[in-house]
Amino acid sequence: MIRISSPENSTLYRSSIFPTGAENTTDTSREDTDIDRIDRNAFFRRERSALRGQDLRGRSFRLPDKQLVSDIDKIISFASDFRSKLNRLKDAAEAITVEGDSVFDEREVDVISPSVLSGRAEANALKRTYDVLAHELGSAQLDKTGELVADETIGESDELDISPGEYEFTIRQLVYEDTISLQVEEDDTVQEVLEKLADEIDELDMELEARVVERSDSDIDEDDTFVSLQIEAGRAGRVWAFDITEDSDTGTGLLNELGLKTDVGATDGIVDIDDVDRFRHFSRGDDVFLLNDYGLQLELRDIGETGLQVLKDRDAIREGIEEFIDAYDDLITFVKRQETNGDLDRLQESLFNIAKEDEDALKDIGIDVDEENERIRVDREVLQQNIDDRVEFVEVILGDEGRIADRAADLTDRTLDMSPLRFMYEPREKEFHEFFDDAFDLRMYDRMGRSAYPTSMMQRGMLFDMVF
Repeated sequence: MIRISSPENSTLYRSSIFPTGAENTTDTSREDTDIDRIDRNAFFRRERSALRGQDLRGRSFRLPDKQLVSDIDKIISFASDFRSKLNRLKDAAEAITVEGDSVFDEREVDVISPSVLSGRAEANALKRTYDVLAHELGSAQLDKTGELVADETIGESDELDISPGEYEFTIRQLVYEDTISLQVEEDDTVQEVLEKLADEIDELDMELEARVVERSDSDIDEDDTFVSLQIEAGRAGRVWAFDITEDSDTGTGLLNELGLKTDVGATDGIVDIDDVDRFRHFSRGDDVFLLNDYGLQLELRDIGETGLQVLKDRDAIREGIEEFIDAYDDLITFVKRQETNGDLDRLQESLFNIAKEDEDALKDIGIDVDEENERIRVDREVLQQNIDDRVEFVEVILGDEGRIADRAADLTDRTLDMSPLRFMYEPREKEFHEFFDDAFDLRMYDRMGRSAYPTSMMQRGMLFDMVF
């Protein structure tokens, strides 16, 4: 069935479309179904059955049920495609306009010696060059136990004075603190005790990695395997240093008996950046340096000296322009293929005239306006060359106020406020257009609508809802 909706009242207007005595089994409590999942054949069968031999009460025209169903289907298909292509062009246009969140604001970092460091810049980061000297890389804390015979049991070991029982440990890192428990049995082997402790540590939500390392030493005894527990911070830097203390009173102290000690201490990387005060940047702790005032992030990879430059992101700009031109050409092609009326003709003319007004400048940067075929295409090689050589000029031609992207965004914005029926071809009965505009309150919907019919959920505007 067709559910006729208005901003003020979303209930079914049965009296408007069902003649007296017509059966209406519509369940208005059901959720709207996505247009892509509509079983059109089943819908049409129900419509023909409901409307066969009946008139649309209170209307000044008689429309056969087959024509009604056919035109409903055309409205759904056209409106869905039309709004989808309008929204695509609007989004692409806004992505390259100077005053919006433009692709021209994206940044890339060009490093002379990538083996020394890598960099990432935020949008709108200051465009400039830097000289960087990496003095020292940071290190991650590493704690180890002594090497112990793997298959000796706790009760039989001559090396370890460990009593069976439950042991508790507190582990601290950054502002986090957690406690783990370890149950030691008399017949546990040394390797089993170390593996249980490693598993408990790995379960913590901390930047820690615990593992049991094995070593065979044939020079001492080819039958012996030695094991040690290694606990390492997940990131370099003093900020990621950790501490493990034993809370249990059982035995003489498990950690002490295992010989757990710090083998490598946590250190920070050291870097000098020209014209940047050391107090105005800081290490995140894992050889990543944040220059917040400059919108720049550097990650050290090796000791050495290099230079870097913050530039406009050329790949992002090229991709944004190509998407805009493709969306523009796609909408023009879609409009050309429709059975046109006055409003659709005017939209098609406006789209092409906007491009024609800047035809010479667009061609200069690699965008061809084909008047004969009414197409807009990109010469990728010419466009890329212009982006590399004079990206600011490309930005002005495409994104300045009053230029093609700005005007395309405004045109699509205004078109999305209109009923799709304004842009459909004229049906055989003029009153049919008026019936849908009035009965479905199409002219009263705001751009957000109440649901997405017949567009996708994130698109604006709507035509009408379908329920079964």
